[in-house]
Amino acid sequence: MGNRKISIRLWTGLRIIPVIFIFINYHFSVQPRRSPVSVLILFIVMIMIITVLLLLRRNREVVDESAKKALDRADAFSYRIFFMYSVAVVLVGSTFINNMKLMGYLVAGGMVIVTVIRTIIFCVLDSRGMM
Repeated sequence: MGNRKISIRLWTGLRIIPVIFIFINYHFSVQPRRSPVSVLILFIVMIMIITVLLLLRRNREVVDESAKKALDRADAFSYRIFFMYSVAVVLVGSTFINNMKLMGYLVAGGMVIVTVIRTIIFCVLDSRGMM
């Protein structure tokens, strides 16, 4: 990769990949019949994702102060969204849903959705220069 620097927007967007991997991992783990090939493929993909993220992490550019504040605001907002979503899933799930597999999909899917929302909020705040 050389000395090319990765922007913080790209880095924030790439942070979605491990969360999607967690969702896929959950999907494979709740399947009643898993083949050894699917487990091997999942392991290889996990190693590749970790390697790419570690390589990209070394090449991140220095974060300016406004981008850091925008990222902090996006993190705080997405934390609030995920907290409210988790409370709703627990309350609705404990009252109406007796399927734990569905509850797991709701939690893992919520993680993916909140990570995407965090990236969108950060990009909007960073492009407008809001702090």
